[in-house]
Amino acid sequence: MNRSRDARSVELLAAALNCFPDPTHTEVDATLRRMAEQPKGSILHLDNGATLVWGNIEQLVGNRGHVEIAELSNAIRQYHIPRSNPPSYVVLMDSFKSTNSSHPGIDSGALQVLSKVKGKADLTVIEASTIREVSIKRQESNQVKLGQQSRREEYEFEPQSAELSGGKGLRAIRNGLSRLSAFVSAGQQPPSLTESQWSRMNQDDKHLAIIKFSYPSDWNEMVQLSMQEAGVQLDRFLERAFPNEKSVHAHNLGVLLSHRLIGGMTEGHEEWMTSLSGPFRLDKAIEAVSQNRALEVSWVRRPSRSGKDSWVISAALNSRRYVICKIEPSFDGARPEVSQTKGVIYYFQEGSQVRGPSDGSVWDLLAESSR
Repeated sequence: MNRSRDARSVELLAAALNCFPDPTHTEVDATLRRMAEQPKGSILHLDNGATLVWGNIEQLVGNRGHVEIAELSNAIRQYHIPRSNPPSYVVLMDSFKSTNSSHPGIDSGALQVLSKVKGKADLTVIEASTIREVSIKRQESNQVKLGQQSRREEYEFEPQSAELSGGKGLRAIRNGLSRLSAFVSAGQQPPSLTESQWSRMNQDDKHLAIIKFSYPSDWNEMVQLSMQEAGVQLDRFLERAFPNEKSVHAHNLGVLLSHRLIGGMTEGHEEWMTSLSGPFRLDKAIEAVSQNRALEVSWVRRPSRSGKDSWVISAALNSRRYVICKIEPSFDGARPEVSQTKGVIYYFQEGSQVRGPSDGSVWDLLAESSR
């Protein structure tokens, strides 16, 4: 459930805009063209002193039709962080992290800053006295993912913390694999996989692929049990997060949003997020939410005919309802033709499909809290 290429290509526009204090159509268009000329990655030193850095953007360049600057003022309002002077560096983080280059042309101080970035930023903007990590959200799209979780995480709720575990760490998966592995040794490529898939798989995934093919009914039972366990975990997790004692709701919602939207703040860095009404400090907005004792949170488990239940979290503030997110657990790699087996993943989505006409989104709540 990766973000679509069309949505992610907005990052190119945001990167170009944030290279300039007062971006013009000519400057932004020229910058985008230079990026498109070097889709495998490059460093662009601009005349104003800013340096733009990106890695491989081949998959994004071909989907950048909507980033042509038809309405520059709207783009600036959504994606440009106001500043008086050009930044030192603007870095597209996903492509930067994935490149194997030694990054010649980036000074050691900037490289040290970038090595410390541990959040979910799409851009890192390095300025003279400020380092901003920016998450780009294309909120006019149908569905925006808040994040996903597969490993075990502990949430610092009040009055008691709670954990949520996914991946292959659930008891049903551990017990199932322990039992089935006793009957399986190294084997040949299952016919459900291609030679190309098999050649790229690690030993663990090959072992699991053989189990899927050799014991399909046992495997399917294990998947079903793990999904049931994930549902029990989510029920317990949300009961701990939002109990009858409503005085802890705001704090615990702040904890949940910090985990899913920031994913670990970098000390000394500012966390920003774009929105339709303009960028705002995400860390400050979450802090404001967590301190608002008038806020009340509720959640509901929504059954589905397919057996894939979802959990919807909502907040009420000043007589308005905000849909915070919809959580959908899924077993990633359950089918025998899938080469990677990741286990249970919890997908946290914006929940636009369950919002009513007068309901606000999580982005509305954060943007309003930041004012």
